[in-house]
Amino acid sequence: MDTDRLVVGEGTVNHYWTLCFANEELRKRLGLKYISQMWDQTPYWYLWFTDLPGVFKLSLLECVAEPPWDWRALFRIKYYPRPEETIFQGLSVLEQICRMSELFHTRPAQWEGGETGCVCHGGIHHHQGVRFADLQEETGIPNATRAAEIPEDFFLAGEMELRYGETQGTEVSWNSQEHWRIKMTENYFIKDQDGASLKVLRKGDVDRDFPGWLLTDFVANRFSLGWQSYKQYPQLCESTEEQDGIEFLCDGHTLSPSLCPAIRRRQVCRRMNH
Repeated sequence: MDTDRLVVGEGTVNHYWTLCFANEELRKRLGLKYISQMWDQTPYWYLWFTDLPGVFKLSLLECVAEPPWDWRALFRIKYYPRPEETIFQGLSVLEQICRMSELFHTRPAQWEGGETGCVCHGGIHHHQGVRFADLQEETGIPNATRAAEIPEDFFLAGEMELRYGETQGTEVSWNSQEHWRIKMTENYFIKDQDGASLKVLRKGDVDRDFPGWLLTDFVANRFSLGWQSYKQYPQLCESTEEQDGIEFLCDGHTLSPSLCPAIRRRQVCRRMNH
């Protein structure tokens, strides 16, 4: 990865989120509630919105030069639903177990002097009332020290790309499937740590039916609208593509993709300039 470009991309997106959050009118229009910027192998952002109870994770996978653009950034989008959400039922059994486990028993950090750390910027803010009262039971995100234990494909919703040029403008595109579906081709017994049978997935059962496009379009659309305001682009044009999607067939050990016309794969591309 181009380290210099990664720094530029991370800095630009950080600045964008900071301005979005500082602008009360824009923050309300986007429905932004909290933002938390983090870093492991690559930078990522946790996003809480007012109109969805779960938490989005927007990971910057790469940022590279791509003529004629100054740079191109690729993001992976994940969504951690709350157990009471209907979307939670679309997770696989193992994802549901993970989401209900102690990995997600996290609360806002406590800073020196007993202050509650701010999930918005990682510092202390003078919020009115009890700070993050809605997050006191749990923040909805995994423990940072143990997040690496979660498989990469868990909670995956879709991808987003951001192409930027000082003179060219910006192109934001995002893609996903209507459903990320896993169908069992054999009986499979899920066991607990002691080896006891925890759940039986039978041949023909759908183990996962996650609404990838719904979630990807939600967060990418908000990002795009905010970016247009951030860069003060007066012009915007949009194109869409749709094609057959895939479902995954699972025997309990391996996943095999299979073309599925009943599932649609979608992509939106928005171009903005002055």
